[in-house]
Amino acid sequence: MVEFKITFECWKKPVSKKNKMKFNRRHGRAYKDPSVREFEEWLHEEALQEKRKWEQLTCYEWKQDQKYKLSVVVVAGTRRRFDIQNVFDTICDSLQGVFYEDDSQIVEISGKKTYEQGAKDRFSIYIEIV
Repeated sequence: MVEFKITFECWKKPVSKKNKMKFNRRHGRAYKDPSVREFEEWLHEEALQEKRKWEQLTCYEWKQDQKYKLSVVVVAGTRRRFDIQNVFDTICDSLQGVFYEDDSQIVEISGKKTYEQGAKDRFSIYIEIV
């Protein structure tokens, strides 16, 4: 039996959407800051590569119509303050269309943020079908 779970690490500082949403004064619509959009596009591509590697290794196709468990571990090299909940929002949006059709399919989430002095900013993603 194949285990439908993937873990991968990204060596980049995760971006939070909070306080980075912009509003068009003329139309009043919200839009994403370019840094958020770039991060989401980058993570989407990284996730696609990880999914392809998993599919080649297992010879199975990842199922997008299931319920999922998502876990994120963020390691910061500085003691800056950030809200892990807002990081989740950005990561969930980035993984949409790769591992699941809509982030409402995520039924369990967990997160952890740690500090390692002098370490490079990074985060790990663990996703599995429940």
